[in-house]
Amino acid sequence: MRLQDYRWIKTRGFLIISVALLIVGMVIGCTATPMQQAVATDPGQTSPNGKWINVKGTASKSMKPTIAVIDVGVVTQGEEIPTAQKENQTKIDEIISALKGAGIDEKDIKTSHYYVNPRYDMETYTTIIGYDVNHMLNVTVREMDKAGDILDLASAKGANQSGSVYFNITPEEREALYNEALQEAVGKGEAKAKALAKTIGVTVDKPIQVIEGSQDQYMPYSGYGYEKMAMAEEAATSFMPGDLNVTATVTLIYGY
Repeated sequence: MRLQDYRWIKTRGFLIISVALLIVGMVIGCTATPMQQAVATDPGQTSPNGKWINVKGTASKSMKPTIAVIDVGVVTQGEEIPTAQKENQTKIDEIISALKGAGIDEKDIKTSHYYVNPRYDMETYTTIIGYDVNHMLNVTVREMDKAGDILDLASAKGANQSGSVYFNITPEEREALYNEALQEAVGKGEAKAKALAKTIGVTVDKPIQVIEGSQDQYMPYSGYGYEKMAMAEEAATSFMPGDLNVTATVTLIYGY
């Protein structure tokens, strides 16, 4: 074969391959472009013009607390740990028995924490002179009007320490309240979307995506210390809890 013929065949073959690659590239490009555009303008949703209105709706519902959670306990001291523990357990048993007698279910009485601390000489702070035993109970009171009475009863039976007192509603009540707030939040979001659409001269129908978000707000109540527990026998304890709020937030996405 002559050198000229070889060069012609080689050049022709290169052109054929180049044209073929060009055609394949055009096919891939035509196929990929709509997908790339879909990702850029329509993330898995249906929008006529690839445009969206995103709005948030928030609503809160409130109700009076229906349960109170009280932390009460006993601190005892002794030169030896067993002595302090025995005295502590005796008083705790009396408190638990009294709480049950007042109508508190056993499942609503739980130990929140229990610990033993050494007590040191106040002058040297190096010599152990005894031990403190602390046993705290977490008591759920399901009749709000009895919350103060239960705290006073625990004090009368030997409780000399109290932590926080806070108020709540049952999980069922919270869920129902949240669902009400959620419906109202959606309505507020729809109103925002329609107002925005009207402002820019477009119309929106149903949201193409709804994203739920929530934030429950609880109302804590200040706790009591040793002084209040000591005074509980002299004056009845009463509470004035405010409303408990449950908030729901939704994000609505509309296409136009």
